[in-house]
Amino acid sequence: MNLQPSPAIYQPSTSGAFYSPFNLRLDYMKRLLLINIQRDPDSVYLGFEPQVFDDAVNGHGLIVIAWRLDGRVDVYHQPTVTLKPANYEFVGKGLADLIDRPFSNAHYEVGAHGVNLQVAFEDKLGRSIALHVVEQNEHPRQPFSLLAPFPSGSDKPFSLPLVLLYDFYFVRLKETQVEIVIEGQRHQPDTLPVPVDGTRMYFMRYSTDPFILHWNPNFAGALPALHPTGPGSLTTGDTIYDLIQNGDRFEIGGLRPTDQRHAVHIAFTPAFPDVANLQDGAQVSGTFHIDLEKSMGTIDGTYHVQRRGHGVKIELHPAEGWQPGVRQWSVRFMFFVIKLFKQWPRTYRWTATLDLSQPGAPQLHSHWQHIH
Repeated sequence: MNLQPSPAIYQPSTSGAFYSPFNLRLDYMKRLLLINIQRDPDSVYLGFEPQVFDDAVNGHGLIVIAWRLDGRVDVYHQPTVTLKPANYEFVGKGLADLIDRPFSNAHYEVGAHGVNLQVAFEDKLGRSIALHVVEQNEHPRQPFSLLAPFPSGSDKPFSLPLVLLYDFYFVRLKETQVEIVIEGQRHQPDTLPVPVDGTRMYFMRYSTDPFILHWNPNFAGALPALHPTGPGSLTTGDTIYDLIQNGDRFEIGGLRPTDQRHAVHIAFTPAFPDVANLQDGAQVSGTFHIDLEKSMGTIDGTYHVQRRGHGVKIELHPAEGWQPGVRQWSVRFMFFVIKLFKQWPRTYRWTATLDLSQPGAPQLHSHWQHIH
């Protein structure tokens, strides 16, 4: 149950409009596979990430993100896939090049025996690259759910990226054919340091059900006026707000994505205040809880709001990090050994300034940053 700030923190009602500094943005993807060759790198690339799209926003087809030694990425894509360069500016150290490739006869599927990938293309330097991964393991997979870690080395945090990988698993060493060939040179994929489910694994991981949310993408501009008609839900863009009435003001009890395939919910305690109508000097502190479904786990953090003159400063910090929901002991041990899996959200902090100097036209300037 959400507590509420005192109504005394608000100035008298004027326009009745409601302004939210928050939003969620959905990205759509059908499946993905990450291939690491960090221990046996190419002269340019140290990993590849095939992704499949099949939706009205991105189109239909295959792309390959090629992770470079300098931390940037080249993105190779079929012409039937529509990509926005800005979407890759927050990946690693940013986008180097976006390159159209036909990927003739390419495919990436996950079946009863595991991964089946075949893709070959020419890179921007004119070199041939072939990726071939075929699992033929008769034993059933034991997939789980994972919040994909975004390393603190990402130079340009665009948002708090909640990349929720359902039906996630690793490629098994046994009974798997792997060929990673760049200009005739074979490269060995990395392996996991510990077994998972009693089986040796490549550090190749995949998901057949990625669910990708961006919380509060960096923003600079005017906030749109929202007009709630009463407590309950209000929908705008990809975001559903759960509003609570406090006197003649509306506060944010929580927010969730419009895509309800997975029950992700962000809740505030106390409810997040109506920041555009705070009294000068008013401040509110509280916590937020991100429920990623039982199988995925939770993220907890703090928020702080303070108004001074015509400005309101807002901070969010997921200080408690990610608490995994998976129960498999071998997977939990892996999370303990590879601490990045649960520590990365703690390195993110969101700061925003709301400029209220123009009545009825609040301006928000917000960004994410890494802290150490």
